[in-house]
Order: sequence, then C-alpha cells, then structure tokens
Amino acid sequence: MKESYFGITCEFNPSDVIQEIENQVAKKQSGYVVALDGNNFAIAQQNVSHRDLINSAVVTHCDSSWLPLFINKVHKTSYKNFYSADLFFDLLRRKKFRHYFLGSTRRVLDALRENLKNYDEKISEMQFVELPFCAVEEFDYFKIAEEINADAPDLIWVSLGCPKQEQFMQKLLPHLNKGVLFGSGALFNFYCGLKDVPQRAPQWIINCRLEFLYRIFSEPRKQIKRCVGIIRALPKAILEEKRKAKICNS
Repeated sequence: MKESYFGITCEFNPSDVIQEIENQVAKKQSGYVVALDGNNFAIAQQNVSHRDLINSAVVTHCDSSWLPLFINKVHKTSYKNFYSADLFFDLLRRKKFRHYFLGSTRRVLDALRENLKNYDEKISEMQFVELPFCAVEEFDYFKIAEEINADAPDLIWVSLGCPKQEQFMQKLLPHLNKGVLFGSGALFNFYCGLKDVPQRAPQWIINCRLEFLYRIFSEPRKQIKRCVGIIRALPKAILEEKRKAKICNS
C-alpha cells in the first residue's frame, strides 16, 4: 500500500513494489521507478519539480535505511526499506524479463555482463550501452529511444547518478514504446566485479545502517556534499511532518 510522507508517495512493501513493476511490464507500458535514497529525499525537499518527478513514478521504493526510522518515530509505524540491490537481483533471478543496461563506461559494462550471467545465462544476449558524458539536456533522447525500442526490453537500468538519472528517465520516457526504467545509481560499479571502482559496503556495515560512512571514505568529495544536503533538509522536513501528523491525529 502506497503512503505519502514528507510530500513523497512511497511503497514500503517489497512484494507490492515488484507487483507494480510486473503489472506495468504485462501491460507493455513504459514508466520509471525511483529509489528514494537520502540524496533523492533531500533534493525533493528543496525542489518541487524533483518532488513532482518522483511522485510521477510507476512506483517509488524506500532505498534509505534511515528514512523509515524517522517516519516510524513520527507516525508510530513499522516500515522497513527495500534496497535497490535487492530489487535488482530479485528481478534478475526471475529470468523472465529482457533487460537493457544503460550508462557507465564500456569497461564496467563488459565486466557487469560477465558477472550477471551467473544470475541469468541470457544476459550475454542483452544490451549494455554507454552514454556520452554530457548535461541531461544534451542527450539525443530520440536516438537513444530508437535503439531501445528496436531491442524492446522489459526493464531498462540507467546508471547516471542522482538526480541526473531521474531527470534523464523523465525526458526519455515520452519516446519509449514500452519498458520500465530504473535509476540504478552505483549498482553497475558495485556488481561489475572490478576492484578499482567503488564497492558496496560489507553486509555488517549495511546491517548497522552505516553504509553512508563507508561511501564517504570511498568517495569523500562526492558523498560529503550529499550528506551535507541531507543533514540540512532533515530538520525542517521532520518538523513539518510532525506538524501534519499532529493535525491528522487531533
């Protein structure tokens, strides 16, 4: 069941997230899925256009381990997050979708193809396509969509980083005949198997909700800037959410 908190409509139940995606694929319709991590959340609190973009998704799932804690505290709920990595591999293991991988570098994409064949042997026949390094307004969306439409994938994974990948998906969507787009963030790097690209944190760090610290040490310049944005956005967002909860409960 979708719920709206901090002005963002989100689905917390993993099975419902999967069902929404499968329904969209079955109808042969296009759309996009947003992973609500801390960075997406912070940008949405300061930018109404980005918040509207998120709320226009087929489904938005909570990728942040900390955000459900704040929601649970304010609303006395018991939500948990649904990591993008878990969604990614859940859909791969089903072996019933044609995937399309878009973004990153040729080297990462080739390594990713080799690694993912362990989950679905048909992966080797699927498309792993680089994107040029440019501003989101400068992509040739018609040409990119033309190539995707010719392949007719069910699921399209986009690795450009937040918020660029969300903006890219929104601009590409009108040109697609079908296919569900996903903002996959750093997943291509995490699961390509190359040791010289940023890796995901060990499971015990993830379990302790300290993955953000691991990523700060891995990519300090990029991640510290993101964390500062999140820290700035949180107090006002939480106070506003408490105010709404008080009105609803009075």
